Amino acid sequence: MIERIEKHSKMKISRAERKTEDRTSDTREKGISILILVIFSAILVAVCSMSSPLYRVNPWIDANSYLVAAKKMADGQVMYRDIFDHKGPILYYLHYFTVKVFRNPAVGLYIIETAGCIGLGLAFDRILALYEIQKPLHRVFYAIALLAVTYTSNTFLTGDTTEELCLPFLCYGLYCLLKTVHDDKPLNVRHGILIGGCCGWIFWTKYTLLGFYVCFALYYVFHCLYRKQYGELGHCVLSVLGGFLAVTAAVFPYFIIHHALSDLFEVYFYDNIFFYSKTSNAFAVSDIINLIEDYVAHAVVSVMLTVVGLVYFAKRKEKFAVLFTTLGTACILLLSGHNWLYYMHPLHMFAVLGIVPLSRMDKKHLYPAILAVVAVIFTVGRANANLKEDDSWIYNFEPWIAQKDHPTVLLYHCMEDEFYTAYDIVPEEKYYTLLNLPVPEMEEEQDRYVAEKRSDFIITAKDMSIDGYEQVAMTTDNEELNYYLYSRIQ
Repeated sequence: MIERIEKHSKMKISRAERKTEDRTSDTREKGISILILVIFSAILVAVCSMSSPLYRVNPWIDANSYLVAAKKMADGQVMYRDIFDHKGPILYYLHYFTVKVFRNPAVGLYIIETAGCIGLGLAFDRILALYEIQKPLHRVFYAIALLAVTYTSNTFLTGDTTEELCLPFLCYGLYCLLKTVHDDKPLNVRHGILIGGCCGWIFWTKYTLLGFYVCFALYYVFHCLYRKQYGELGHCVLSVLGGFLAVTAAVFPYFIIHHALSDLFEVYFYDNIFFYSKTSNAFAVSDIINLIEDYVAHAVVSVMLTVVGLVYFAKRKEKFAVLFTTLGTACILLLSGHNWLYYMHPLHMFAVLGIVPLSRMDKKHLYPAILAVVAVIFTVGRANANLKEDDSWIYNFEPWIAQKDHPTVLLYHCMEDEFYTAYDIVPEEKYYTLLNLPVPEMEEEQDRYVAEKRSDFIITAKDMSIDGYEQVAMTTDNEELNYYLYSRIQ
């Protein structure tokens, strides 16, 4: 009897030791997987984003426009009141932070973009964990493969886009949607607050990217009403509203202090709604078809994974939620404005749906290792393409501009803001560049700046005669477009 008791006690101790060892092993594996995710994200962003310190200048117009606006803010000018640009205030706060904190703003942008990449990878990891992919190392290899596909696609452009900065917050919403349906439980208060915070971040960065959350909200309201979960719906609405208002409360003080709330609402809402849409032709059926073809051609892996996921989930309880939000988000993005490829970047998050059935088919656990190799190949390919990018044409005006101790430059009827970044020049004018936002005063004010001969140099994309200036140089970009430098006649 005593021997039996001792044997039973030893078995209990042995099971407890095994559980402790399993927990220790799982914790160690989670730590290793997070380390792999961080290292891979740092490398991926460094080579794929041309706003990283590996590159002298990002050749994309918008990325430089954000940076110039931030530098003007650092010089004491007020966003929207003294600086005309039309994206959301959070975008300019982030760039202002990089300008104020780092000697080289590219370092700050690199940190922000890497943090976003890690956040997106963690969201992928959480989604995969819902569907019984237990081993953290397996999940992280799937996640880095998805990140490689997302960041090496041409929808990523050259980095530092609003779509990139909002994608982790969109993918968190996808995780909450799938968790709600998978667990068959309403959203709790914590998730509601975080979803509200995500919506607030996106709303004050680029509100046209909220399409996914609109679809999520419509689905969730219908779901709760159908099940008569009125109390749960009320709690969810209040918690989401609380998270949204918390982010909004953080946005407003800058504009209240500088008496610029009216400028914020005028530019970010009124001008975007009533002027930006005038430059859009995306509602033409032929343009939508061309955009779909372009996206499929440049994001073929994501498209294939998304289709696999939709087919798989069409046979599960999540089918309506997945189909409605995926197709609804795609339609809203297609109809949201210009037919530019990078507008479609958020659709990459739905590729994670295709990993779930693939992992179920992988009996020998070979796919994670294979996809990790594929991720490395994709990353090396994109690095090779980016590092070959010739930006020397931007610096061809340097011999003339460098002759002035503190040169002033104006981009006249021209959008190439990389000239400002390349020559480290902060323009004083409110309408310092041309935007795809044809407000009446923009070109009028630029004409006035030139008539008053405010700037030492003028850069324009037109070969013209400018009173009081002489043409001194010309450069040609990689798309064979010409730009001209004019010097003020002394």
